[in-house]
Amino acid sequence: MFIQRLITCFLNTKKICSISFFIGLCGVTVLYLGFLTQFSKNYKKTTESVTVLQHVFRGIKEKNDYQKRKNFNITRQFMRLKAKAADIDKEITTFRTGTIPIQTTRAPIVLISDVPIILLWNNPFNDFSMVLEFLQESIDIEKYRKDINIDTHLCGKCRITLDRNQLQKSDAVVFHLPQLDKDDLPPRTTRRNDQLYVWWAQESSASSQAHLRRLDYFNLTMTVRRSSDVYSPYATLDWVLKLIWHKERHKDIVKNIAKFKNVRLTRPNELKAVISSLPYISHAKKYKVSSALTPQIRDLLAKKIGLAVWVVSNCGNTPSSSLRFAYADKLQDSGLQIDKFGRCSGYNFPIRSRYDPAYFEVLSRYKFYFAFENSYHCKDYATEKLWLNALYSGAIPVIFGPDRRDIEAVLPSKTFIHAEDFQSPSSLVRYLLYLDNNATAYAEYHEWRTWVRYFDEKGELSPKKTNKDLEALSVGQQALVKKYAMTKAAGFCALCKRVTDTPANNSVFIHDVGQWWRNDNEECLNTEIAWRMLEL
Repeated sequence: MFIQRLITCFLNTKKICSISFFIGLCGVTVLYLGFLTQFSKNYKKTTESVTVLQHVFRGIKEKNDYQKRKNFNITRQFMRLKAKAADIDKEITTFRTGTIPIQTTRAPIVLISDVPIILLWNNPFNDFSMVLEFLQESIDIEKYRKDINIDTHLCGKCRITLDRNQLQKSDAVVFHLPQLDKDDLPPRTTRRNDQLYVWWAQESSASSQAHLRRLDYFNLTMTVRRSSDVYSPYATLDWVLKLIWHKERHKDIVKNIAKFKNVRLTRPNELKAVISSLPYISHAKKYKVSSALTPQIRDLLAKKIGLAVWVVSNCGNTPSSSLRFAYADKLQDSGLQIDKFGRCSGYNFPIRSRYDPAYFEVLSRYKFYFAFENSYHCKDYATEKLWLNALYSGAIPVIFGPDRRDIEAVLPSKTFIHAEDFQSPSSLVRYLLYLDNNATAYAEYHEWRTWVRYFDEKGELSPKKTNKDLEALSVGQQALVKKYAMTKAAGFCALCKRVTDTPANNSVFIHDVGQWWRNDNEECLNTEIAWRMLEL
C-alpha cells in the first residue's frame, strides 16, 4: 500500500508528498530489512546445526554404533560432540527474490569412540598388568594383552590403553609419578576441552617426591590417599573379601592375574614339599579348634605351623625403612622368634613370585605377618603387605609404619594388631604369645572372613539388594559390615566410572600438585622426628 502511494505521489505532480510520509516510509523499510537480516541469521544457525548433526549421525551409522550411542548419557555425549566437532565456516550470499542460498565449507569431523578411553601415558614400570592390581574388579583378563577392556556395573565401560596415538580420542590421560619427564608430556595446545589429566602415585610422599613442577596442568589426583580425587589404595577390605569369595568357588582372581603376568605357577606337589621343608624358627602352638567356630575359621586355624613371618627386601636403605628394622630388633630382644625371608635375611622366600597363589598359601601357615612399611606415618600408605600378605593369606597383620588413625578408617578393630597400641615392644610380644595360646581370642581376628556369606551371586555386597541374613544382625553389626564390606569402586575402576558417568570438565586444575603431595605428616618427611617419637 505504501509503495502504491509512493508511485502515485511521483506520477501526480500536483500532489506534494509530505516529509513525514517519507520518514515513515524509510522507517518501515529499515524494519523490513532488519526482519530479513534476523531471519537470515536464524536460518544460518539452524542450517549449521542441522548440517553438523546430519554429518555426525551419518558417520555413526556408517560405523554401526547407533545402538551403543543410545545408551550414552545425553549430557556427556553432547560435551564430547562439542569438543570433537571442527569449526564450520559458513558464507551466506546475497538473498534474491526471498530465497537464501547457502554455500558451506565444512572441516572434517573426527568420529568419536563410543567407549571412553583411558590412556596410560607411561607404562608403569614397564608392566601394563600393574593396572589389574589397582583395578579391584573381576574381569575376564585372559583376553587382553594390548588393551584392557572393562564393562561391569561397578566400573562402567571403558578401555585402558598404552597407545599414544589415541591421545586425541582419550577421555582421561594418566601420568605415573615415578616416570614423569618434563620433556615427554603432551603440549597444552593440543589438549581437548573435555580431557582429564590424572596424576597417579602409589608410593608414599616420603619415597616418591613430586620432582616435576607443573602448575595448572593436572585435573585429578589418583593416589593411596583417601583425600585424592580418585582413591587408589593397594586394596580394600571389600576387595579382599571378594578375592576370598572367588577363591572358595574355584574362580581364583589372583591366579588369573598371575597368568596374565606369565608367572610360572607352583604345582600342588611342589607346594606341599615347600611347606614341609620350611626352616621354621618360630613354631606356633597347636590349637585345639572349637567346633563352635565356622568351618572356614576351623580350617584356617588347623593349618597354622609357624608363629610370625616377615618378608622384607628393603634392608634399611632409606631412613624410614631403618625404623622398622630397629623395631623388629626390639621385638626379638623381647623373646619373639620371627621367620625372616627376603634379601635382608639371607634366605629367599621359597615361592619366587608374590603373584603366585602358592605365595599366599605358604604365608597362611603362620599366625602373624609383620606388615612393616618402609615409610612412617605417611598419609594412608599401606601396601600389599597388609592387604594381601596378611589379610588375604589368613595371617593376622602386625602393623608398623602407618598411622593408627588411617588404619582404623579402612579396617575394623578386630582385623589387625597395631604396634602403637602397646607401650613397648615387649608388651606387644606378650600379647602375641597370649594369642598363640588362646584359640578363641585368636579366632576373633578372623571373624570378618565370614562376611562373605552376605555376598550375592556376583561376589558383592550391594546396597541396592535386600539381604535377609544381614538384616538378622544387630543394628551395630549391620553398620559395621556395611561400612567395611560394601562393594565400592576404587583405583582404575573408580576412574573408569568417573569418565563413564560424569561429563568431563578440565577447566578445574590443581594449581600445584607437588605442594599437595608434600602436605604430609612431619614424621613422614622427617625421620628424625619419627625416631624421637618411637624412642628406639
